[in-house]
Amino acid sequence: MKKRNKIISMMMAAAMVVSSFGYGSISVSAQGTDGESTEEKQYVIVAEDKAAYDEVAEEIGGSILTEDSVLTENHVIVAELTEQEAAALEADDILVEEDFELEANELDEPDWEENPPLTREEVTALKLKFREERNA
Repeated sequence: MKKRNKIISMMMAAAMVVSSFGYGSISVSAQGTDGESTEEKQYVIVAEDKAAYDEVAEEIGGSILTEDSVLTENHVIVAELTEQEAAALEADDILVEEDFELEANELDEPDWEENPPLTREEVTALKLKFREERNA
């Protein structure tokens, strides 16, 4: 169970790292001559051990997007593959998942014209008001 949680947490970390690299990029869909899609997508690949990791890394070669010591330690590769390449790796009992981009909520910048910061006197008045309400 701990190993599974570790793998999931590493995959999520890899997804966040990879998503920061491709921000604002545009992907174009292309069709091969035989009608199969040749569009490459980002995939997270998790190998069972170092030997399997080395084999997969050698097989996909230049498609690897990130070289990171933490990912390497945990036998995780982030690469651009076609669906056919991903399916071929899955057929070899290697965990392959399509990567996706996560967006977090961002704090809005305050509008200082509509809501200017309080003066020292205003802060003191508010403190006194809250203190009086609490004691009442």
